Amino acid sequence: MRTSTYYIGIGSNEGDRLLYLQKALFSISDQLGIIRSVSSVYESPALGFEGENFLNACLELESVFTPERLLQACLELEKSFGRIRLEKGYANRPLDIDLLMGPVELNTPSLELPHPRMNHRRFVIEPLCEIAPHLEIANQSIKEVRKMLEKDPSQPISKTKTSLLRNKKELWHTSKNVVLEGCIGVGKSTLCKAVAERYELSSRYERFDKNPYLESFYKDPKAYALPVELHFLLDRFDALKTNQAAEGLVSDYHLSKSLLFAKNNLNEIDFELFSRYYRWGERLLKAPGLYVLLENSLDRILENIKKRGRSYEQNIDPEYLKSITKGYQDFIKRQKRWNILVIDLSLLPSYEDPSFFDTVIERIENALLEVHWKKQTNKTTRTKKGLTLF
Repeated sequence: MRTSTYYIGIGSNEGDRLLYLQKALFSISDQLGIIRSVSSVYESPALGFEGENFLNACLELESVFTPERLLQACLELEKSFGRIRLEKGYANRPLDIDLLMGPVELNTPSLELPHPRMNHRRFVIEPLCEIAPHLEIANQSIKEVRKMLEKDPSQPISKTKTSLLRNKKELWHTSKNVVLEGCIGVGKSTLCKAVAERYELSSRYERFDKNPYLESFYKDPKAYALPVELHFLLDRFDALKTNQAAEGLVSDYHLSKSLLFAKNNLNEIDFELFSRYYRWGERLLKAPGLYVLLENSLDRILENIKKRGRSYEQNIDPEYLKSITKGYQDFIKRQKRWNILVIDLSLLPSYEDPSFFDTVIERIENALLEVHWKKQTNKTTRTKKGLTLF
C-alpha cells in the first residue's frame, strides 16, 4: 500500500508534559504509521495566551492515511488525552498535535497544508529544522526561517536534555537487562515470554531442568539444600556473565535470587560457605537496568503451581512460599541504587483476562521511561541514586 510522508508537531503544557509527549508518540506509532525520526524536546513560553511553558517536538511520519483522515485521527488522539478545543482563543492543553506538512498542498475548510502559521512559530521551526533541514517553507529554506525567528525576542526557546523514543519496541530494545523476579509460581516466566514475543526481545529463563539436585531437594531439603543452591548459583552466574550488558534483554531471574533462596534453605554453616561464592560472583556483575518484583496472593501462587504441573512442586509448603516472598521484600529495601518496580498482581485480573498482560506491560514501560529519562539527567548530575516505584 502506498505511503506518504508527513511532518507533525506535538506539544504539551499541562500535567506530566514529557510523559504526554512520549505516550502520544507511542499512540501515533501504534495507530497512524511509522515514525522515521523525532526531534529533541524544546521548552518555550505559551504563545498568544497566559499559561505554563510548553514542551514541543516534531516528528516525521510515514503513513498510508490521507491528510484528511490523518487530521481526524490526530484530533481523536488529542481528545483521548483530555484535550478540549475552544471555538476561539488558546488554553492550556495536555496534548496538541498539528499537521505541519504533507505530500500535497491543501487549502480546505478543515485543513491547510503547509500549516499557515508554522513559519512564524519558533517552537515549530527549531525542532522541525533539526530533523528536516532540507525543507522549504513559503519559498524559503527552513534554515533561513530559523535564522529570522532567532532574532525575535518574544519567542525564547531552549533545548532540553531529554529525548523521546519513536515507539515501545525502541524503549525495550534500548533498556539494558530488564529482570522479572518474584516467588515461585508468581508468573515470571509467563510474563517474560509475553514481553519477549511482543517486542522481539532476547530472553533468558531459569534452567530448572538442568539442576540434577532439584527433585531430590523437594523430597529431602536438608540433605540436598547446599548442592541444589550451589548449582543454581553457578548456572545463573554463567548465564548472566555472558550477556549482562546486552540491550533488549528480558530475564525471569537475577543472581540475587540465589542468596534469597539459600538464606531460606541452608543452615548457618552452609550459608556462610555459600555466601563466599555468592559475593565473588556478585562483584563481577552489573545491576539490572530495571528490577521488577512481581507479587501475588498465596492462593493465586498455589493455583499457578498446580496448573503448570511440575511434579516435585505439588506438595510445596505454603509457609515456605511466604518466607520466600518476605525474603524478596526485605531484599529490595536494601537496594538503594537499583531501579526497582513492584507490581502486586493480586490487584489485577487473572492471567486469562485479555487486559492482564497489557496492564502489567504498561506499568513496566512507564518505569522504563522513568529510567530512560533519569539516565539522561544523571549524565549531568552524576547521581547514583536508584528509582523505586510501587
